[in-house]
Formats: sequence, C-alpha cells, structure tokens
Amino acid sequence: MPWGFLPFINASIIMQLLTAAIPALEDLQKNEGEAGRRKISQITRYVAAGWSVIQSTAITIGLLRPYALGDPFWFVPETVLALTAGSMFVMWVSELITERGIGNGASLLIFVNIVASLPRTLGQTIDYAQTGGRQAAAQVVILLLVFLVMIVGIVFVQEGTRRIPIISARRQVGRKLYRERTSYLPLRLNQGGVMPIIFASAVLILPQSLAGFFRNDGAVSEVLVQVANALRPGTWVYVGVYSLLILFF
Repeated sequence: MPWGFLPFINASIIMQLLTAAIPALEDLQKNEGEAGRRKISQITRYVAAGWSVIQSTAITIGLLRPYALGDPFWFVPETVLALTAGSMFVMWVSELITERGIGNGASLLIFVNIVASLPRTLGQTIDYAQTGGRQAAAQVVILLLVFLVMIVGIVFVQEGTRRIPIISARRQVGRKLYRERTSYLPLRLNQGGVMPIIFASAVLILPQSLAGFFRNDGAVSEVLVQVANALRPGTWVYVGVYSLLILFF
C-alpha cells in the first residue's frame, strides 16, 4: 500500500471509531445531512494532516535518519515536510477524483498503483513458467484459474443487490380506485465497497511498523515482533483477524 494513503486511511479509521463513541459526531453524521458529512470530511482531513506529521516524523527519526547525509538537524524537518506534503497532495487528488464523479478516488489511485506493478509481476510469472518445467506451468495455470474465479465472485458480490418489496395500499381518488402496487427498493449487498479491506490492511500493517520504530527498545520491541510474526500474511491468525476486521469495518 503506498505511503501517501496511510495517513488518510488511518484518519478515516479514527473518525469512524470516534463517530460511534462520541454522540456529537454521531449526531453530526446522521442528523445534519450533507452539511454534517462535509464537516466530518473536513475534520478527517485535519486528523489526516496531524497523523501524517506524526507518522512521517517517526519514519524519519526511526528509519531514515541513520542514513542522512549532511546536517542531521535539518534532515528531520525537511523530510517530514516532504512526506507530509506528498501525503496531502495524494489526498487532494483522491478527493478531486471523487468530486468529479469519476469514481472513488482512493480506490482508483490504489488500483493504479497495483496495475503499475503488473508488467513486472507478469514477466516474472512467465519466466517461472518457462524455466520451471511442466510442474511450474501447471501451477501458473491453476493460479490463473483461481484468479478468474475470484474476479467473477468479486464482481458478483460487488454488483449484487437485494430487492426489498414495497407495497402501496389501495387508494381512491374521486370515483377512481387505484389498486395496490408493488415496487422494489434495491439495496447493494456490499455497501462499503473496497474500503473495509483497505482499513483492515492498514490496521494489520501497524504492528510491523511499530516493531521497526521501537527496534532499539528491548521489551517493547520483543512484544511487537511477536505480534507482527503472529500476524504475518499466510498464517491462520492473520486470516482470522483480517476477516474479523473486514466484518467490523
């Protein structure tokens, strides 16, 4: 996941939790209509800016400062400013895409980031199939079939709707009697779209990031490393926690 999205995603998670915990924010979101949603979005931007400063400072001091060239004093504020400005620029582009009606800005930019790595990944897969013999070619074919089934399933769930019947009672206007009518209210099965998956991924990345920041602190680092190893992709703990977080968000 690109760095520029993390502060905005983390801020969205924080605001989602605060909205459920603070009655004033919940009332602002539910009862104030479009004006309330704009206010929530504005607060989310401020939280994202603050979180970006905190996260970029931690990355600069914990990971990048040992490799700094020149004056280390100015390296920290300059790097924090550059990372924060880049994150805010990505957030602005994302909101601009959403406002123009092109689609969900964050989802589209993440999609572009994934597509940009496809040529290299595809080339590595083809090389593996050519040099690995029949067994490698069979594995690639099975992988492509699994991807195809996953794409069909994702499209089916994403575009699926549940039709809620709405029955209008019979009514009489003058001498004319109108029979009861039945219409349907379509409700999307997947109301959240891809954002719950992005939120869950951001939460699962957090232990690994904290383990890198506190690697010089013995006790804290040991605990964080154990948590990060338990939440390593591919383990049953990772799959279970990932699924629960998606359902939660």
